[in-house]
Amino acid sequence: MSVDAQNQWNEMMGFTPANSKANNPNVVGQNVQNWVNDNQAQLVLRYWEATPPDIVDAAVDELARFMLNPDQYMEVLTTIQQKADQVWAERE
Repeated sequence: MSVDAQNQWNEMMGFTPANSKANNPNVVGQNVQNWVNDNQAQLVLRYWEATPPDIVDAAVDELARFMLNPDQYMEVLTTIQQKADQVWAERE
């Protein structure tokens, strides 16, 4: 969005802007932005973009199972690892 459009959207919705040149009316967003700037934080590629969809889809289901049944964490981890091993082997 242009700066003007982003400013209007942010004022209306209270969002933190995607455009770094726009005003940020959100106090929480301002604090996060200040922390990032003060600590020279670096962008790290997120799991969703860095992981093949076949693994992500399986992992999301397994993580949901973990949230409902935390005692099954080892089964969840094992299932995710097995899927990852399978997908990466197919991509060699």
